[in-house]
Amino acid sequence: MQELSIVKFAAIAIFAYNRPDRLRGLIASLEKCRHFLASPVRIYVDGPRTTADGQKVRDVIRFLSEVNHPNLTVVKRETNHGLRKSIYSGVREMLAEHDAVIVLEDDLIASEDMLVYFNAALEKYASSPRVYSVCGYIPLSKRIAAHDRALMLPSAHPWGWATWRRAWQDFDIDLSIRPEDISSISFRETFNLSGYRDYTALLRFTAQGRLDSWFLVWNYYVFMKGGVSVFPPRALVANSGFSEGTHSTRSNVLRYLYKKNPPARFDFDLPSDICVDYWAIDCLARSREAWLSTITTKAGILKRIVRDRRL
Repeated sequence: MQELSIVKFAAIAIFAYNRPDRLRGLIASLEKCRHFLASPVRIYVDGPRTTADGQKVRDVIRFLSEVNHPNLTVVKRETNHGLRKSIYSGVREMLAEHDAVIVLEDDLIASEDMLVYFNAALEKYASSPRVYSVCGYIPLSKRIAAHDRALMLPSAHPWGWATWRRAWQDFDIDLSIRPEDISSISFRETFNLSGYRDYTALLRFTAQGRLDSWFLVWNYYVFMKGGVSVFPPRALVANSGFSEGTHSTRSNVLRYLYKKNPPARFDFDLPSDICVDYWAIDCLARSREAWLSTITTKAGILKRIVRDRRL
């Protein structure tokens, strides 16, 4: 790994709701991260959506009252914003105060090197206008995992990521999604990363108001700008929760089939050239997670169609 001196540590925004156990796991992993106490941290806790969620949200607040770190502040929402609005407004708020922000949801587990990686990449690519985000997760692929450099892909990922004010400032969560893009075969092939994930189908549901997603709009924005994101060859975050949360249920197939590999180390280089790693897209399209994602997406689409017909 190349040596990089980190001048300034990025702020960290954590988004939580009604999962105190998941949040406890994330905080415990962050406490083992190098530079955690040097990073300003703000935790946004969304207000309860239902009466039943009220106690769980209070449990989250109670847990956070016991976390005594001088670099940590808590923002308690009085009403329920939902994940889309929470992340959009929270990231905008953080970037009004800081040049860059690391964004984490409460169901992630961080590698001890995660913050070093994020801060090094944020510093290295701060003046690279084509780079829109730094991602901490990538699906397991033997060929990619054997690579000794970070990757550049024309996409983004929501499981632990970071961005700069310059990249986020013109992003609009209500961005108009062009129907001619969604219906284009060429767009679908490229936007879906050659079949890794059917992002186009999910984007269509978002455009129709049938899926409330911040990530799909952000991913579309980055893609249409001709942007890329930095990805590690081995994941520096793991997801600990598929059976709970706004967009997860106990029937989620990933709950049973997703391999929770321990987060890796930051032992790879950050390339200076900004070139798409097309070979890595081929690997992702053939990965086990691509197969699982296909099943999950089709099941989710069918579920929404059935639900909409009942309404």
